[in-house]
Amino acid sequence: MQDKNMHRMDFSVQLILDGVPDAMIVTTVNGDITMMNSAAKNLSGIMPNLANCRNIFDVDPMFRAGLPTQASLASGQKSIFDTPNGVPFTNGKGKKRTILIDKGPLLDSEKKNIGYLWIIKEISELVRIRNEMQKIQALESIGILAAGVAHDFNNLLGGLLGFIDLAHRSVENPAECTEHLEGAKDAVQKARDLTAQLLALSKGGIFQKQVASIAKILQNSLRICTVGSPVKTEVFIQEGLWNCNVDQAQISQALNNILINAIQAMPAGGTLAVYAVNVELTEQEIASLSAGKYISISIRDTGCGIPNEIIDHVFDPYFTTKEKGSGLGLAVAWSVIRQHNGHIGVGSAPEQGSVFTLHIPATTAAIENALAEKLFEKSQFNSLRILVMDDDPTIRVVLEKILRKLNCDVTTVVSGELALHSLRKARERHACFDVAILDLTIPGGKGGKDIVAEVNKLFPDIKTIAMSGYTGDPIFENAGAFGFHHALKKPFLIEELAFLLHDAAMRFPGANGRQNGA
Repeated sequence: MQDKNMHRMDFSVQLILDGVPDAMIVTTVNGDITMMNSAAKNLSGIMPNLANCRNIFDVDPMFRAGLPTQASLASGQKSIFDTPNGVPFTNGKGKKRTILIDKGPLLDSEKKNIGYLWIIKEISELVRIRNEMQKIQALESIGILAAGVAHDFNNLLGGLLGFIDLAHRSVENPAECTEHLEGAKDAVQKARDLTAQLLALSKGGIFQKQVASIAKILQNSLRICTVGSPVKTEVFIQEGLWNCNVDQAQISQALNNILINAIQAMPAGGTLAVYAVNVELTEQEIASLSAGKYISISIRDTGCGIPNEIIDHVFDPYFTTKEKGSGLGLAVAWSVIRQHNGHIGVGSAPEQGSVFTLHIPATTAAIENALAEKLFEKSQFNSLRILVMDDDPTIRVVLEKILRKLNCDVTTVVSGELALHSLRKARERHACFDVAILDLTIPGGKGGKDIVAEVNKLFPDIKTIAMSGYTGDPIFENAGAFGFHHALKKPFLIEELAFLLHDAAMRFPGANGRQNGA
């Protein structure tokens, strides 16, 4: 009678399982299959041999990749499969499939684990739809970004053209003309800053990292951002705050953007609280960060807060609810911190303000006294002989005029081939060049990258400066690795070019003491 009851119970369970549309399999703790429903037997399109398998681990190898080890299954661990995105594999017919695998323990009356119930669901179509939706969302984001960039650049170009036109019409009034040219210069610098932010956002920018004091960077950002602001500040920076290996300009930009966002959230005044402390994170304490030492920075405001329905979008490019602001600042901050292997998060409640929390990897390395931190004193450059190679006539003309203003002797050429020819001719005349400023790429010809090795070999005393308008080139991170002494980003100010020439001026002290020929 007991055998009949067991048979009836098994039959009833089988009927129940067969009524479920998803594939269901019952196994022992060792994975031996004791029962499966009709949907599982019909999975021939995914796993042709499933109906004939005696153990769950005998199925298709690609399917097995989504399972735990047989040993961990038999040990009675109650871990649930973590396959939220499904397990992708190709079936016997070469068709790509994605399945979702889950399991739950089967317990007897004494709560002892006697087996598992497996649920297998094909989600290939759902994955396809999800991927299509992600593509649509990405295109929408690109559209918003492109519209925002076009708007910002059109505004800057409008100001630039306006100031230049005004300067042209004011040549008879030097003071007024100078004022308009200063306005044009400011517009160009803003355009350059916008480009730098976009490159940081797109991961196309190259970071020039060095060991720096986050405490000093944060203090400087606070000083700049709170000038003229009605907010009160509460600042705590832990004594002995660790250093970080960062691109100081990019980290400063990220901090500035977050601080400005907080200040703008309190137009009538409020309290801006900033805390920076050393922390040691354990593994998975913050999901995207590995264990180790970090600087934790929290920036809290007492503004209106961020509504729940939009808090997930605050780091989206050009997403903003403010009358002032482009919506690019927080997106750039998020990208910069992420590219420094850090993390940025936000918490908020309506009418209770917001808090942004940053974690930046720390280092025990000491700060080196870099030449870049020293003030550059304006000086004449002792008639340095400089070769400029660029295919753009405007750049050649501008550089020649700038260098002559700096009292340099200048020769300009349009290609790498002509640059090498000019260098050889100068050596024949015993009037070697001191510095060669080489554009990296020349369409249809040799650029700086193509000739720098030959230049260094033939003229070991010359200083080479790489020049490019594409700031994503890795040469700006380590010019020496590519054979150059320095790298110059277009567009640039006279002060930036003069700083690079200062190094050459120290090495070549003038006509009387020129080391490479006179």
